[in-house]
Amino acid sequence: MIKSWLTKHPLVVMMATGIVLALLPSLAEYYQLPIPQPFLTLIERLGDAFLVAAALWVLVERAEHEKFLGKFLGESAKTLLFDFLGKRLPETLRDHIKDYFRFFLVRTKWEIEYWITLQDGTDDHLRLITRSKYVMHNYSAELKMYEFIYEVEESACGHSATITEVCVSDKGQDVLETWKCENPDRKYVGAQLQGMIKREERYLKLMSPFTAEKPFLEPLPPGAEKSFSATSVECFHKLLVSPFWTAYAVLNATFKVFYDPARVVVNFDITDEKAGEGTAFTDKDGHAGRQWQTTQPILPGQGFFVRAVLRP
Repeated sequence: MIKSWLTKHPLVVMMATGIVLALLPSLAEYYQLPIPQPFLTLIERLGDAFLVAAALWVLVERAEHEKFLGKFLGESAKTLLFDFLGKRLPETLRDHIKDYFRFFLVRTKWEIEYWITLQDGTDDHLRLITRSKYVMHNYSAELKMYEFIYEVEESACGHSATITEVCVSDKGQDVLETWKCENPDRKYVGAQLQGMIKREERYLKLMSPFTAEKPFLEPLPPGAEKSFSATSVECFHKLLVSPFWTAYAVLNATFKVFYDPARVVVNFDITDEKAGEGTAFTDKDGHAGRQWQTTQPILPGQGFFVRAVLRP
């Protein structure tokens, strides 16, 4: 019964433990207990750590009522608080853990479409058209520079891979549903876009509109959001493997894969989720496919895989 109460009230336990540990050195000095000073110092610092953890816990609990932290940081932050108590961790590792509290730039909504067909004139080459569009939101109180990252692997089956269209809009969530890149604030296609592509280690990487030697950096004012989209074409011999890794936290994502199930078998995996078979989906133009929806946020470094193989 006592154990059950303790597990249900971790905040009280942390505060009580912190107070007791913080007071022990003073009590030992008052009662002249023969405890070595280094050990007393360690106990006092451990008490401080518990009290700091309790204070951070309260902040997280309050933040859970906010839209952003409530959906994303709540449980993650609680788990990480205990990691801060482990002062024996290497400094570089502690710094890396602290970065998880700095999700200022967040991908609030992400929509990805995969169109898988046979390459024209072949019977064993898969053609993949990828369309990615999303909204980036700056949750900080200062200007942040967002790096627009998009890259594709060069083709290994005799048909060139390419990034065909890139768009940026100064509007966010309200335009994403209907945004087709017809009237963006900036649209990059043709020769201009090809001048922004850098070939590096078998990959085509999107770079700055001004020079292909620098990253594509887009300013995001405090509290602002902007929409980004990119379209690419790739070719694969019999087996298609297309991974997506996110460098920024993602709150919500929808994946749509259009293909002919009589010719192609598709598998879809999301980090830390059971993707399953998805749900049948038909777009407004009558194209049939399957759709997957995330049920939890995607953290930086996580992502998804799409695998497709031709039927025998």
